[in-house]
Amino acid sequence: TASTTRTMSTAPQPATQSIPASISREIKIKGSDIITNLLVQKFVNRTFVVLTNYKRFGSIIQCEVEESQVDKKTLNFHIQTLLGKHDDTVNEVFARQISERIYRLEKERGGLGKKPLLLGIALKDDLRMPENFKVLVDIVLSFYESLDV
Repeated sequence: TASTTRTMSTAPQPATQSIPASISREIKIKGSDIITNLLVQKFVNRTFVVLTNYKRFGSIIQCEVEESQVDKKTLNFHIQTLLGKHDDTVNEVFARQISERIYRLEKERGGLGKKPLLLGIALKDDLRMPENFKVLVDIVLSFYESLDV
């Protein structure tokens, strides 16, 4: 009888540090019946956030923060819409505010705070209003703070 030997090859596993820490939830803002899906992922080289009421990314915006070379207290923001609506200033304000808050938090923790933000955003008009803006940004930051990379 012939015998065969099989060698099981195992696919390489990603290093633990390369797997992003993430949190995903469905939330409702007080006073609103609209469900918002929120995802926050902290990669080693960037932070990925999704805020959507449509179960899709919508526009994809990248925001990078850097300290001014002239005045270290001043921050410069480089915002670029990669996909989606290129003329939506409200989405850019969300990206800028989330980036700034993450940057300041990381600086307080002794980090560099320079990881770019990649934001997927598709919000209904009711949640783009100023009274909901701060609430959503605060929730994103609380989720971000709960993750450790």
